[in-house]
Amino acid sequence: MLLHSRLRILLFFLFVQSGLSAQEQHINLTLAHDPLEQFIVSVYGEEWVAHNQEAATYLVRCVNERVRYVQLPLSEDKYPLLSSFPLMNKNNPEIVAIDYAAFDPNTFIPLTYNLPFFSNKTEMVRVDGTEYVIVIEPQKK
Repeated sequence: MLLHSRLRILLFFLFVQSGLSAQEQHINLTLAHDPLEQFIVSVYGEEWVAHNQEAATYLVRCVNERVRYVQLPLSEDKYPLLSSFPLMNKNNPEIVAIDYAAFDPNTFIPLTYNLPFFSNKTEMVRVDGTEYVIVIEPQKK
């Protein structure tokens, strides 16, 4: 009976450990196959993402949950232009400014620009020469 009890405890720990390994593998597979995650790697570099997975996850959440696009008439030119923000190309010099006239909110990755993601208020940025405005909601406290 004692042997049976110890065997059950050992199996439980092996199960928990294998579950953690499977979960870690799932996270890594998800990171490797998610286009936004791949783009974060291309902007910040593999080493940064490997050492800052929590920050990388936050960036994905930020783009998915706090960034949206609206169309407003060009006469409302009170917003800063996207071209006025520096590119995030320190780790990847191949990152270049987008073709603003061909802006597509479905393919645009805002992380390529040093936009005000950490502001305590809603920020709005006009895409040059278009009716598109990038709206960045503030961080939840």
